[in-house]
Amino acid sequence: STETIEEISSYGRKKKKRIVFYTANWCDRGGLNRVISRVSSLLCDRYDVFVVCMKEEGNAKGYKLDSFVHFLELDHSEFSFIPQLLKVLDVDVFIGSNNCFVPLIRMYKTMENLGIKVVMWNHEHFFLPYYGEYSIRESILERTDIYNDVTVVLWLTQFSARLGKIFADSVGIMENPISFKPSKKYKYDRKEKDFNIISVARFNSPGKRLDLLLKMFSELLKIIPNVKLYIVGPYNLDMISQIDNNLSISDFIKGLRIPSDRYVFTGEVKNVEKYYARCAVNIMTSEREGFGLTIIEAAAMGIPSVVFSGGGMSDIITDDVDGF
Repeated sequence: STETIEEISSYGRKKKKRIVFYTANWCDRGGLNRVISRVSSLLCDRYDVFVVCMKEEGNAKGYKLDSFVHFLELDHSEFSFIPQLLKVLDVDVFIGSNNCFVPLIRMYKTMENLGIKVVMWNHEHFFLPYYGEYSIRESILERTDIYNDVTVVLWLTQFSARLGKIFADSVGIMENPISFKPSKKYKYDRKEKDFNIISVARFNSPGKRLDLLLKMFSELLKIIPNVKLYIVGPYNLDMISQIDNNLSISDFIKGLRIPSDRYVFTGEVKNVEKYYARCAVNIMTSEREGFGLTIIEAAAMGIPSVVFSGGGMSDIITDDVDGF
């Protein structure tokens, strides 16, 4: 649109190399956008940095960006023209993070032909597309053809990178950074922490396995009756349990007979450190996590994590040393 071209033109001629981080929806306050907000801020001294996304209601409530990071929203009608808009903006590097979305990854070769280096920054576990819905599974064959058309393919773990090297020549590993600096204002109360556990995720997503978390907790209560669970993040109690496909999460909880004073749904919070400081153990029940940002967040607060084995989590946790 004319409006977008005018906004792009307003940035003027670049004085430093330009990097664009692309994410479909900035309104999604998940781990991906949290990492983008952090990494983009770290590059501002050396580069002219942009975060580009599609216009969505709620984008204004997304993660706060560094004041030196430019934020550019595109109309959905402009999506197919992203390579050309990048050229007008005189972008040097495009970092794409939605690499299971076929319409986006099909643009990468065009970007490279226009002189824009493309970084496929994969935040998902290598095998995620094999378990996803059709729109994600569709990317399995497409992405293997595209890997060698881009400048570099980045993975979060050694496990995914080893698999990626089967299909791509230029592969790297970039682990996620922690998204906050632990604050000294949160005091640890060991007596209280002994009986509290925490789990942090977007629990409105079936893949985070809220039902497994609750099932595990119901078993733990039989051993430690005064244990308390803090469930931190957005949640959906109408979601159907994968353990019992006939029950909503709400009815699943009732069937487990977990006392209401033993668990807390906090919803989305801005000061997750406060909840980590109350707890002794972090639990991650997602079976196919790309990296597990909550594991390093919990570690920064001195809390070990319990996770599923495999999937690259061994990059972060040494079993029976700093977690299980």
